[in-house]
Amino acid sequence: MRLLLWLVSLAIATASALPTVARAQTCVADAQCQRGGAPSQAICSGDTLVVRRSQCQGGQCRDVEERRETCAASSSQRCGAGTVERVTSRCDGSLGRCVIRVDLEPCARSCICRDHRLTVSTGQCLSTFGCQRSTLICTKGCTCQPTPRCLD
Repeated sequence: MRLLLWLVSLAIATASALPTVARAQTCVADAQCQRGGAPSQAICSGDTLVVRRSQCQGGQCRDVEERRETCAASSSQRCGAGTVERVTSRCDGSLGRCVIRVDLEPCARSCICRDHRLTVSTGQCLSTFGCQRSTLICTKGCTCQPTPRCLD
């Protein structure tokens, strides 16, 4: 009897672990096909935003591709008025759109002497590199006063 109960419980556990065939939801209108109240679903496939809408077709809910948009995860920068402007774009499936971000960094003149590392920013902007900086490793230390230099 114990063996029979054990075999039955094993069969139930095995059957519940097997994948089941998903049946399409039946419908008479598109509103019945919305997932969680959302009319469409967006996902990112690499750099491409794919938006799908669930529609009622022939009495069953079916996912139909609504649109594709290439977000072209890219980055560019340019200089203007002593400031570097970096523009990046990427796909954001949770927002359902391509997101463009603009970061501004002022290119101010500066000098930092920390340990044996001297970093000097000239305040100039180069569109290929951004704010122009030079870093030197100084064997005997460094100073920023009166002018940036290594103590050699």
